[in-house]
Amino acid sequence: MLGTAISLCERDLGEIRVLGTAISLCEQVLGEIRVLGTAISLRERVLGEIRVLSTAISLCERVLGEIRVLGTAISHRERVLGEIRVLGTAISHRERDSGEIRVLGTAISLRERVLGEIRVLGTAISLRERDSGEIRVLGTAISLRERVLGEIRVLSTAISLVLQLGRDSYSCSSG
Repeated sequence: MLGTAISLCERDLGEIRVLGTAISLCEQVLGEIRVLGTAISLRERVLGEIRVLSTAISLCERVLGEIRVLGTAISHRERVLGEIRVLGTAISHRERDSGEIRVLGTAISLRERVLGEIRVLGTAISLRERDSGEIRVLGTAISLRERVLGEIRVLSTAISLVLQLGRDSYSCSSG
């Protein structure tokens, strides 16, 4: 009878050791869950940075459109300057009559419009420089996102292994 009691005690001690191992694994899983929570928080921050990047890309596209407008303005400006030179030469060789003055007025008006378009181009270039900084922020956000996704995969694998080990330990102690 004493032998049976000792045998039962030894079996109980083995089960207690298995239970201790299971508790230790559970504590480890809780730690990994905390790490996973941190990873999820980082992921949310990365998503916010991706939204910022999307806005930066949208601004870049708008700036490119404004740069095209500026290119057109510069082309108009060069044409107008050529016409003004021709007009100046023509006026110096002819008498000034009211028709030529109207043409000159039109040339001056075109010149003022071109100057306005040049100001728009300057604004577009300024926006483009600001967008370059936002694109660097987006690159950092994408890098962080990739790192967080890698950590989440590692944690997911670790949790699966711990849960499997816990099930295996439980089935060993039950059997």
